[in-house]
Amino acid sequence: MPTEHLNSTENTPLNPRGIQPASSKRIPQARKVRLRKIVSLVIHEGVTTVDWLAANLGVSTMTVYRDVSELVDQGMLTRSYGEVSVPSSSLVETSSKLRLGQNTRLKDQIASAALTYVHPGDAVLLDDSTTSAHLLPGLRELAPVTVATNARFIEEGLISDPHISLIHLGGDYHNWADAYFGPMTVRNIQSLGIDICLMSVTAIAGGYCYHPDPAVAETKRAMVETAARSVLMVDHTKFTRTGLHKFASVQSFSAVITDAQTPQEELDKLAELGVDVVTIGE
Repeated sequence: MPTEHLNSTENTPLNPRGIQPASSKRIPQARKVRLRKIVSLVIHEGVTTVDWLAANLGVSTMTVYRDVSELVDQGMLTRSYGEVSVPSSSLVETSSKLRLGQNTRLKDQIASAALTYVHPGDAVLLDDSTTSAHLLPGLRELAPVTVATNARFIEEGLISDPHISLIHLGGDYHNWADAYFGPMTVRNIQSLGIDICLMSVTAIAGGYCYHPDPAVAETKRAMVETAARSVLMVDHTKFTRTGLHKFASVQSFSAVITDAQTPQEELDKLAELGVDVVTIGE
């Protein structure tokens, strides 16, 4: 892995949320610089390991382990099964590499319900949400279909299937999401005739969908506006989170698919907005 970007982190705030820990005044300057570099590297990589960080920082794994433990205690990083990542917040989305292994059974159920809205021959637009990866087996059964996506991990799952036409949307590659975003991605989306878009979001609040990253939010907005029909796939956790950038009303979707753990008051709000809600696991 290249390490040139280490030199660009000297002025990076230690806390990605902009809050300087009270204890930082007692940390030696050299260590504060290293902590900043660790946070910057983890944000850039999405998910990494203590060994990889140590190799790129030129220090011992024990030193990095102590630093990461402190950053975990401060809420700036998370560590699970040997992997280090940035916790999801209103400003930072969890890496796709971590999200792909979470709530897999629930995502399978939501994906199965979403596939009932897809017909053979449809042009289907899939976003970079990890729930979209759970659509792939069902899409193969519905083939022939055309799939357009900005997610590299979706492309890898479909590229060898002879019965699925695959459209690469291109754009600026973001490692943490394993997907492409930006003006090129938006232009390519807007140039297509899409029958149905299937997507998830980071958060739903007040009848609107949110995402922490502005480039991701703009890409998702273009997807919803371009598709003739859109289906929103969200589990109950999306109703208890926050996001910085609003990009679509839930009324923009033909249906919202969620699970029975979603609070009843949230389901009632969707019903009041006239949204077709499908609840699985009832």
